[in-house]
Amino acid sequence: MGTSWLAGDTVNHATLWNGTTVIDLGGSREVYRSTEAINSAGQVVGAFDNHAALWNGLTVTDLNIFRDAATVSAGWYLDTAYGINDRGWIVGTAWNGQTGYSRGFLLTPAPVPEPETYALMLAGLGLLAVAARRRKAD
Repeated sequence: MGTSWLAGDTVNHATLWNGTTVIDLGGSREVYRSTEAINSAGQVVGAFDNHAALWNGLTVTDLNIFRDAATVSAGWYLDTAYGINDRGWIVGTAWNGQTGYSRGFLLTPAPVPEPETYALMLAGLGLLAVAARRRKAD
C-alpha cells in the first residue's frame, strides 16, 4: 500500500487508518463489523455480523463461501479472521453451531495457473500426440 496502514473499528464500523486519514469500510449499529489485520497488499480481514470477512478495498467477502459441503453439514462456520499474510493465507476461528465447539482455521488461496501454463501444457500434449502417432506408424 506504500503507507503504513492500521486496521481497526470505531463504533461498529470497520476502518483503516494511516495516522491522518480514516477510511470507513462500512457498518452500522445493527451489524457489527471489525477489522483485525492487514497485509502489504491492503487486504483486510476481520468480521461482520459474526462472520469471518475479507475486504479488498471497500468490497467485503464473507469467507464462509469457501467452506466445503462436509464442513457446512458438520455445522461449522467461520466467525472471525484474525490474520492475513502477504501470500493471502488467512487464520481465524470457526464455531460449530451443533456442538458449541470453537477451533482455529487456516484458509489458503488455491494457486491459479497463468495462461502461459495452459499454453505450455497444450503444446506438450500436442507433442506427445505427434510422438504417439509416429510410433504407431513405425
